Formats: sequence, C-alpha cells, structure tokens
Amino acid sequence: MEQWLQNLPVADRAKIAAILLEIEEVGFDALGCDFRQVQSKLWELKIRSASGGFRIFYVAIIGPEMVLLHAIRKGKQKIPKKDLELALKRKEWRISSMSKTRHKAFSGFLKKQQTDPEFRILFDVQCVKLHIARLVKTARTQRGWTQAELAQRVGTTQSVIARLESASDEREPSLHLLGRLASALGFQLALSFERMKKTPPRRCVVNCDNLTTY
Repeated sequence: MEQWLQNLPVADRAKIAAILLEIEEVGFDALGCDFRQVQSKLWELKIRSASGGFRIFYVAIIGPEMVLLHAIRKGKQKIPKKDLELALKRKEWRISSMSKTRHKAFSGFLKKQQTDPEFRILFDVQCVKLHIARLVKTARTQRGWTQAELAQRVGTTQSVIARLESASDEREPSLHLLGRLASALGFQLALSFERMKKTPPRRCVVNCDNLTTY
C-alpha cells in the first residue's frame, strides 16, 4: 500500500495524504472523501481528483485503528473482481493477526514525504482547502442557512458553495470569493504566514488515530 502511494504523481499523493490526515483529525466527518461499506468489515474510501479519483479499501479495527489494505484508480462503478478478492484476503489476514502484527503508521509515511519540498507545498495547499471547506460549512450551518441562501448572499451559485464545502473543486478558491464569503458570514478575511513546522498542525481532536498502511 505504501509503495502504491509512493508511485502516484506528487499532486495525487499530496491530496490523498491531506485527506488521510483529515480523517485522523476529525474521523468520519472528514471532508473531501466518501466512505462506503463494501461488505462485512471491508470498507472503501473514495477520493475525487483531477486525474479521476481513487478507491482505497480499508478495515476498521477496534481502538480505533484504520488499516489501508489495497487501492485502485477509480474506474467503473463495480469493483474489479481481482481487486475485491485481494482486499478481502488482506482484510481476513489483518483481522486474524490483529494482536501479532504491527504496521507502519501513516504519520511515518507523511513525515518522510514532507522531506520533498514539492510535496510539502502541494500538501499544505490541500490542507488549507480542507480547512476552508470546514470553516465555511460550520459557519453556514451555525446560522441555519442552506447552501443556496449563502450563495445568494455571496452572489454566486449553490453549486459553487457545494464544491467548496466538499473540497471537491480542484481549483483553489480566489481571494475575492473568500472575501465575499467572510463578509456574508460576518467575518473578516485574514491572511498570515507562519513559520514552517516539522510536523503538520493538529486542528481538531483526533478520534480516528493510528491510521496505518499495509
């Protein structure tokens, strides 16, 4: 699984890593992805991207621990038989060896990736997009507005708000749009540069920790 991630283009690798970090921080409320049960204890994580998206199969272990088992590029709706069989085989092996085997933590993979300056820049951009999506969605729902109502106040369309809140738009939101959103929601837009940290900042309480790769 780790080798599969490493072989991806750096932009895709950075996006997946940002979403996995988002899952570690906020659990299954994470934005930018969808969770779906495949069968029994096998689940899949769907991530959209400019290159078409990805399907990552995983098993959730009591703890909570989420073990990534197998991944494919998103294609047809139906999972290819060979990929499903491999994911199921790894799931059974992981469950049967739950107390005997340790896997590489996601934090170790991320730390290694961040030694690449290009990855770090793209990763930070993805993290900011996810953070913006959560800020806008939280502020809107606290006010009891629908996406259409916020769009009307901002002077845009509901689909723009939907893409921003789901972090599904590959484009970064413009400062002009962010400024209008902040004003409509009763905030003032602020921009700051912070000194680079060796480890990514934790924005939320971790409730899905020990994310591992297999």
